[in-house]
Amino acid sequence: MSLRMWPALASWGAGLIHLAVAAAAPPAMLALFVLIGAVEIVWGVLVLRAGGLVVPRIALGAAVAIVAASVAAALAGVMAWLPLASSTVFVVFIAGACALAVRRGVRGGARAVDAGGGAGPVGGAVADAGGGAAGAGPVGAGGLAESAAPERREPRPGRTITGLLAGAAIVAALTTPALAATDAGDHAVPHGEMPGHSAH
Repeated sequence: MSLRMWPALASWGAGLIHLAVAAAAPPAMLALFVLIGAVEIVWGVLVLRAGGLVVPRIALGAAVAIVAASVAAALAGVMAWLPLASSTVFVVFIAGACALAVRRGVRGGARAVDAGGGAGPVGGAVADAGGGAAGAGPVGAGGLAESAAPERREPRPGRTITGLLAGAAIVAALTTPALAATDAGDHAVPHGEMPGHSAH
């Protein structure tokens, strides 16, 4: 469960960076990066709530478009290279996770088709024989299906918290310097100082 949260954390990190970039972007880029950042934040919330990736195919395509938009913004001088690098790491990580999820889904569908290929006369005879065996006692088809189903182990709370903290630390390590390199971070008030006061 903890590793499944990492795409959500990465999406939040990328979203914060893109929203910070939008603060100093021209109107067209501002609207684009506000939209990108908002979508990333919301997608991260949905992933965390679902406990797994949400619409991985759409997210994979969106990741490619986001990287292209970020590179274009960097070439136009709207986005510094450090925020570009950090946000790209996050988005590429999300894209990799989505690609694996899509690939597993395709493999699972292919296996289901192969398993259902025996629906012909031979498959029907086997099904009838299995049905008779199932009615003979608990070791029939139903019993075998129940015994063959793997038990899902609940993740240990300590392991989940450790994985979550590790992911949050990695995201913070990449996000903090990237935010500092944006125009919004450059105009932020340093820690320990009050607005309107300067050090003497």
